[in-house]
Amino acid sequence: MSFNVEILAAGFGTRLNEFGKQYPKGLIPYKETTLLGRMFSGLEKSGGNFDIALITNNRFFPAYSEYLAKNYSHLNVKLINNGVDAPEKRLGALGDLKLALDQLNWWTGRDLLVLPSDTFFTFPITGLFSFYQKHQGMTTVFNRIDKSLIKNRLGCGILDGDRVVGFVEKPENPPSNFAAVPLYIYPKNLLPELKRYVDMGKNIDSPGQIIPWLIEKGIPVWGYTYQGEYLDVGKVEDVETLKNL
Repeated sequence: MSFNVEILAAGFGTRLNEFGKQYPKGLIPYKETTLLGRMFSGLEKSGGNFDIALITNNRFFPAYSEYLAKNYSHLNVKLINNGVDAPEKRLGALGDLKLALDQLNWWTGRDLLVLPSDTFFTFPITGLFSFYQKHQGMTTVFNRIDKSLIKNRLGCGILDGDRVVGFVEKPENPPSNFAAVPLYIYPKNLLPELKRYVDMGKNIDSPGQIIPWLIEKGIPVWGYTYQGEYLDVGKVEDVETLKNL
C-alpha cells in the first residue's frame, strides 16, 4: 500500500496533570518504546510505501524533534509546528490536519492515512489496509467494547454491515458498542471535502467530527471493526493502565 501519513500530535495532555506538562502524549513510554514508536513499528512491518509527517504544538516541538532525530531519522518524518503555545489556542484536530496538508501540499496525488499519537490498539494495520482496498472509500476504525466505556468519552459509530450510517461524539447514551478508534483513510478524491468542511467553519475539535457531515452528504463511510485491546491515553490512570497492556 502507498499512503501519505499524517500523525496528529498537537494535544497538550491537559488531563494528565503534571505528567502532561512534561511529556507529549506520543512519547509516553510503552515497554521498550513509546506510543509513537509502536506506531512507527507497525507501519514499518506493514511493508507499505509511506511519506510520513507529524504535526505538534510549539511546546512539544523540541521533544518530538529530538526523539525523531535520535530514533527514526531513517523514516525522514516531516515535523510540523502549528505555532500554538497554550491549550486554549489549539486549532482542533481537523484544523491541524488542514494546516499540515497545506504546508506539505498533500491535497492531491496520494490517499491519506491519518493516525493518532496517543492511542494504543492491537489490530495489525495491514488488516485496515486490506479492508480499504476492498471498499475504496473513506474508512475509519471501531472497537467493540462495553457501552459504559464509551459514555461521555469516546466517539460511537452505528454500522450497517461495514458501512457507517451514524456517528456521535462522546454520547451520554451510546447508541451502540462500537467505540471510535481515531484512524482514518481519506481517498485522494475525497480530500477536497475535508478542506471544504474546515473552511465552512464546522466543528474541527476532533477528527471524527467530519463523519456525520459526510454521511449526510451521501458519501459512503466504511468502518473497519475489531475486538481487542484499545486505550485512548488521556488521563493519568490511563498511563498506569498502559503499563499492563
